[in-house]
Amino acid sequence: MSLTSPARAWVIRYLIALFLVVSLTTGGVAGAYWFAERKLAGAPTAQVTKLEASGKVANYLIVGSDSRDFVDDAAELKAFGSEKKVGGQRADVIMIARVDPKTKKGLLVSIPRDTWVSIPDLGRNKINAAYLKGPDRVIQTIKQNFDIPINHYIEINFEGFRNIVDAIGGVRMYVPSPARDTVTGLSVKTAGCQTFGGVQALAWARSRAYQHFESGRWKTDPTADIGRISRQQVFIGALMQQAIRSGLRDPRKLNRFANETLKNIKRDEDLRVKDLLRLASVFKSSQLGAVEMIAMPYQNGRVRGSLEPAPEADAVFARLRGDVLAPPDDANVTPAEVKVRVLNGTGEAGQAVDALAVLGEAGFTTVGSGDASSYGASQTQVRYGTGDEAKARLIARHLLGIGRIVADPTLRDADVVIVTGKDFRGISRRAGEDVSGVTTTTAAKSSAAKPKGAKEQAC
Repeated sequence: MSLTSPARAWVIRYLIALFLVVSLTTGGVAGAYWFAERKLAGAPTAQVTKLEASGKVANYLIVGSDSRDFVDDAAELKAFGSEKKVGGQRADVIMIARVDPKTKKGLLVSIPRDTWVSIPDLGRNKINAAYLKGPDRVIQTIKQNFDIPINHYIEINFEGFRNIVDAIGGVRMYVPSPARDTVTGLSVKTAGCQTFGGVQALAWARSRAYQHFESGRWKTDPTADIGRISRQQVFIGALMQQAIRSGLRDPRKLNRFANETLKNIKRDEDLRVKDLLRLASVFKSSQLGAVEMIAMPYQNGRVRGSLEPAPEADAVFARLRGDVLAPPDDANVTPAEVKVRVLNGTGEAGQAVDALAVLGEAGFTTVGSGDASSYGASQTQVRYGTGDEAKARLIARHLLGIGRIVADPTLRDADVVIVTGKDFRGISRRAGEDVSGVTTTTAAKSSAAKPKGAKEQAC
């Protein structure tokens, strides 16, 4: 059973893992529901009063807190810093998951923690500062700035993440090269399969100053938060798989894992198992397209070190409000149905011709190549004509993890036109290979560099 997907949501991922494992080990839906309801009743609740009434279609706010109030010994002090030194707590991860069980479609939007917003009673600041005044202030901030309703609330902190990993006995995963982060304490001395206990798992998940050892020297991953998200994705995929394998072999370990998970999350008082099952029914899917996971489109803010929503963010917020339908998937589109052209946007000799040849080998109908109107584009574009978005999404799945999908009603002799940019890394003959970075017009602007350390390989 494969549960990996291009997810960027570490908090959601281990919550879903818990309930999938429960379902596998309690003898059917009825038994799983009763067992999970009993477990959920013991989970701590957060003081949240600003939620809106929930129906089957709902928005879940998932917050990862950077609270250090659990630090009580020298090792933890070195790894995490003290509550006094760091100062209070902020929302290190802010995500909104919109779930529609009827369509089996999900949308997960990450809001960068440095987004500059207006916080009720606090004024202008980065959005992660809203958590200083508690969950309600975060919910109010999202509503005031983006007009997005929030129906449910889930929270996890550093200690919870660490304890959950330890409860499953550590997580085994592949690391492609020696790695370190002197800020978080990450230290991987050799490449290959590693077993991460809770402390190192958290150092991995928190790493924004990730370095890998290559060609005799340490090199810093320039993608920062983008790289961190990719590495979290790989880690949580490994955690899910291990939780399921361990649960099937050892129900006692599963029970410890379930207990630890629910002990270390906070939820709103109205959150029930039926709500989590609705969440899991969409986000457990391993099929590309079942869940669209993106970051809020952003641009550099006017305040140094801050970000602001880019113009494209309005379309994302509209979808979270339910004002627009999700884009179509490409499940029923075959390569032979797609007429594709490739334009060279970098000036690199032979780039468009070579890409078109590989697309032809993959079964697409090729209609020629050429040069773009200008060189120097930073990001590869997948341009599509009227009614051909599903075809563009299929093409994007062959682009090795890069690409921005853009509507272009002026296209005539091709359904889709690829315009290569500086981030272009070639064409995959198989759809869905290394697509963690594929974005749409509603996705975040990302670095052209590829995140380091994020590599899925069985151990």
